[in-house]
Amino acid sequence: MKPGSRLLTHCNTGGLATAGVGTAIGVLLRAHQQGKIAQVWVDETRPLLQGGRLTAWELGELGIPYRLICDSMAASLMATGQVDAVWVGADRIAANGDVANKIGTYSLAVLAHYHRIPFYVAAPHTTHDPHCPDGAAIPIEQRAAEEVTGSAVALAPANGHRSMRQPTTRHSMSLQQH
Repeated sequence: MKPGSRLLTHCNTGGLATAGVGTAIGVLLRAHQQGKIAQVWVDETRPLLQGGRLTAWELGELGIPYRLICDSMAASLMATGQVDAVWVGADRIAANGDVANKIGTYSLAVLAHYHRIPFYVAAPHTTHDPHCPDGAAIPIEQRAAEEVTGSAVALAPANGHRSMRQPTTRHSMSLQQH
């Protein structure tokens, strides 16, 4: 990773999702400590908004600069050269290397490939399933329709979620810097 990198992440891959500092967020933290991150684009991650509710909070607590975006904005950012790499986690990795993760991850992988942007998956070795031949054999969870049609969760942590180490920090679904 080069200094000044602008990275995109999807869903939650930090300590709230797995042990320690997490998977992809662990990579982002190390890169931040080495002075390599200019900012992280954080997909809101619909329908449950794990990016907006969890990842944004964790990055803020770690002091990593980020901007919260709506999921559909990733394509525009890639097309305009504002994403240098994509980092995601994985729920399961099949024997052939196929990856299952939060809905929307596949779309990001296709977009990244189209725009020739590196796409990385950070996952513990326990995520690899040698008994699962490929992605088609990974069961896809079917969730309640209310998760898409309802509004049972807050859109994002309100007003900076906690003390962000930067005095001008606020949360919104716009391109406000954090």
